[in-house]
Amino acid sequence: MQTRFPSLQVPFRLGLSFLLIQQSMDALVTPLMEVKASGFDAYTTLMNFSAIGVNMLLFVIGIWLMFGIRTRVVALLGGVLFTAFAYVQTDSLFVDILPSIILLTVYALAMPLVLFGGGRWSMYRHGWKDIL
Repeated sequence: MQTRFPSLQVPFRLGLSFLLIQQSMDALVTPLMEVKASGFDAYTTLMNFSAIGVNMLLFVIGIWLMFGIRTRVVALLGGVLFTAFAYVQTDSLFVDILPSIILLTVYALAMPLVLFGGGRWSMYRHGWKDIL
């Protein structure tokens, strides 16, 4: 599927990657700043290990999007994973306005990438057969 403006796909790709990296680093670093003298136990109670794993996956997805590696699949995976993470983080996803705006922004940035690909300056866009 071709688009008329392949140069516009790059800002979508970079915007989604920066948003996913920012959200994952915010969720990973903010509890560390709030930990007082009690140390590692307070950090594990603030954020369990599954949330750390999901945030690290979001960080890796953001890096892959930044370089344009398998953009369609990675953008779709990032959108689904961010939706699940946002739903787990907030009890009422569509009542709070800020998670809803961020979630809509993720979808608005991911949909052109899923439909049209990563654009002209993607690092790897020729399928899986030569990458493995």
